[in-house]
Amino acid sequence: MRTGSGGWHLYFAHPGDSIPNSAGRLGPGLDVRGDGGYVIAPPSNHRSGGTYVFNDEAAPLPDMPDWLLRSVRQQPAPRRDAEPIRIGEAIDAWVQAAIAGEAARVRAAPEGARNATLNRAAFSLGQIAAAGLVDGDTIRSALSNSALAVGLAAREIEATIRSGVAAGARSPRVPVQTQPLLVQEP
Repeated sequence: MRTGSGGWHLYFAHPGDSIPNSAGRLGPGLDVRGDGGYVIAPPSNHRSGGTYVFNDEAAPLPDMPDWLLRSVRQQPAPRRDAEPIRIGEAIDAWVQAAIAGEAARVRAAPEGARNATLNRAAFSLGQIAAAGLVDGDTIRSALSNSALAVGLAAREIEATIRSGVAAGARSPRVPVQTQPLLVQEP
């Protein structure tokens, strides 16, 4: 199936046992939607103006090739025990990654979505600022530079960042701990 943005969705018959969802595990830009996942399908419209279209709507779904079936069933490599890390260093790295990620998202936003993307980025970073993990000047600097680089006006940028940070400040956010964190005292 051709996507509305010009990409491809490949459909296969379900093999009967569990197929996990993944994003990028098979390779950059290759996502798998199996049990519990969903995709946008014809005749949906893409935000670019394109339409999702089946190549041959009546064709039966082919079986998933064995090599692909093995790849999608394969579990990620087990995590190795890491050296203990200092909590402050872990949080600093998380904050830096969040700022860099949001700034990159603003720089990559398509025309027509740049202000909304800037607002979402400011909201996200405003949540982190509300938790006391980053200051407003750092947020404004990172997001302003990215927004200026994609052609937004300085006045629009300042108002959007101010609004997004203020809204995010009402919902403070800190890193989610998924594994026990080992702390090494100084």
